[in-house]
Amino acid sequence: ETLLELLCLQMPDIEIDMRVMCLTDLLHNGPGNHITRGKLGIGVIATMTALVLGLLVSSAKNSFDRLNAELTITAAKVIELDRALAHLGPETQAVRVQLRSNYAAVLEGLFAPGQNHAAHFSAPDKTGQLEGVQTGIRQLTVRTDMQRDLQTRAVGLAGELASMRWLLLLQERE
Repeated sequence: ETLLELLCLQMPDIEIDMRVMCLTDLLHNGPGNHITRGKLGIGVIATMTALVLGLLVSSAKNSFDRLNAELTITAAKVIELDRALAHLGPETQAVRVQLRSNYAAVLEGLFAPGQNHAAHFSAPDKTGQLEGVQTGIRQLTVRTDMQRDLQTRAVGLAGELASMRWLLLLQERE
């Protein structure tokens, strides 16, 4: 059996890189049309190294893609919350400023080099800022049914943002 056949039989679910197949073919059909044990061993080690590196890169990309998607969703919810508060009226200005400063600090902490993000986001002053936004929304005085609906929606969005923040913290600790 050739090295390629051995790899295909042992790992049928893993796609083999074209370079590995070319290397195998070269080793199999190269000068003298034989493979020494040393060449076979080197080929197996090179193939396994390529597979491990491929899986490592794939795992890192999946983590990056997941974080990117979660940050995009969070940004959309922050914008939606800000718009809901804007529609409630000018009395929401203080809450909106607090919301913006909170998420500016979150983004700053996310992209700070060498920082422990979990410690940064779970710090009492950081979690208190988001809770302050939620409290500020609940304390708003509403006069119409439309404002009451907007306030309910804003409280829901703030709760979703808090949940997403804790989820990101828990995932980072894994």
